[in-house]
Amino acid sequence: MGITLCSIFRNSEDYIDRYFLQIYNLERVLGEPIRLVIAEGDSADDTYEQLEKHLVDHAEGDLLLKIDHGGPTFGSVDHPQRWAQIALVCNGVMEAASEYVGPKIYVESDLIWEPPTMIQLLEDLAVYPAVAPMSMMGTRFYDHWGHRGLDGVRFTGEPPLPPVPAH
Repeated sequence: MGITLCSIFRNSEDYIDRYFLQIYNLERVLGEPIRLVIAEGDSADDTYEQLEKHLVDHAEGDLLLKIDHGGPTFGSVDHPQRWAQIALVCNGVMEAASEYVGPKIYVESDLIWEPPTMIQLLEDLAVYPAVAPMSMMGTRFYDHWGHRGLDGVRFTGEPPLPPVPAH
């Protein structure tokens, strides 16, 4: 299928092993390697070096980008500078990934997910031009601070959540 998985990293050394375990689990279920297009920027820890080490043992054709923006670290807040910094790194990753044919998955590097979730998203690409899961913490929508509906209204963490197209 030629799947490309994209992620960005900053100060991520505490969960890089888990990230790659999730990748290997998905590859095992799919029965094929996944190409990684990932970027690290502005880390104050060994994130870049750890990513390099993991990629040595992964699939040929992976790409590790170094994209620094020089900006401060933000928590989970809706702040224009934070979004500009994230956009700079994400746009670099997506531009590099555009060179590859086939489906692309973007997943935040710190998310915990299981292969069936990614497989369902890949299957949904047969119906929709782009798909995205909702990040949940139990029954609560986790990333509400960073999402707005098509009407421009900010999501909350509580139901009712914006409508999701049925297929």
